[in-house]
Amino acid sequence: MSKRKSQSAPAVTIEHYARCTQTVHGYVIEPGLELRDGDDLDALIVELEAFARWVGAELYAQPARERLDVCRGAADESERRWPGRAFFVEMHDAEFGRWSQTFQPYGLPRAR
Repeated sequence: MSKRKSQSAPAVTIEHYARCTQTVHGYVIEPGLELRDGDDLDALIVELEAFARWVGAELYAQPARERLDVCRGAADESERRWPGRAFFVEMHDAEFGRWSQTFQPYGLPRAR
């Protein structure tokens, strides 16, 4: 009779995010930020709403062809506001049904 080695399931990382939705100049901005132990969710949402308004203003000021510049700027601004935290920001152009997403996932080193 052969014995089978028990196989353990691979480790799974569960990600937790605070997020919000803001509409700015016709853009729907949806940022999310890694939620950590001890965070005040209400305070974090207020900060995310301010970040979303900042992103919307940047989008409004830039032509669509310069969207990557806005994406890079959002990543830099997120790191400035919340160093080392995983984040994402989705930028939807509701009029044309187009969107882009910028994110820094859990556990991966930041690269530019």
